[in-house]
Amino acid sequence: MIKRKRRIETFSFFDHTGICKHLEKMAVKGWMIERLTNFGWIYRRIEPKNIKFEISYYPKASEFDPEPSDDQKTFHEFCAHTGWKLACTCAQLQIFYNELENPIPIETEPTLEVQTIHASAKKSFIPAYILLLILSVLQCFFLVSGLLGDPIDTLSNTAKLFSTVCFFILLIICTVELCCYFSWYGKAKRRQSKVSFINRQAHLFYRKLSLLL
Repeated sequence: MIKRKRRIETFSFFDHTGICKHLEKMAVKGWMIERLTNFGWIYRRIEPKNIKFEISYYPKASEFDPEPSDDQKTFHEFCAHTGWKLACTCAQLQIFYNELENPIPIETEPTLEVQTIHASAKKSFIPAYILLLILSVLQCFFLVSGLLGDPIDTLSNTAKLFSTVCFFILLIICTVELCCYFSWYGKAKRRQSKVSFINRQAHLFYRKLSLLL
């Protein structure tokens, strides 16, 4: 029986809801996430069960850290007290799981959660994709320049054409990822602003009501 398997997953860095739902489905099938790598996610076989997953982001972390910082260790211990066990980490992304039926959520402040995700994205996700986007644009620009200058030589160079196609695909991926992220972030900020406004209005209403009574 296979005890471990590797899968190529296509979830975005900020799609914590989608990742958690996927991991919960995998746990029902008998697979627990063990490690996230650049070459796929590694799962280990477990007894099929319903497990809750939650993702927390730690902006100060880095994929080059030899071990979790003291603040992270303290946070992990705090989560363990409420039943949340650390499954794995990948730079700023931390995946926890809980076998309780109705566990207490780790993140209880939506506004703070959005700010933490954005701070984490600014450290790794956004700079990396912008750099890849620039490299892809430059590669496509060089191809166009070659076609205009010496089209026969450019089209006869299969290696150059293949690399340009790869960079063009990368260009599309980076553009879509960045657009999706900033679209999500903008909607999240507007949604949190509305929630904050409603909460303030409700607070003023109840305050006035208490004064009248």
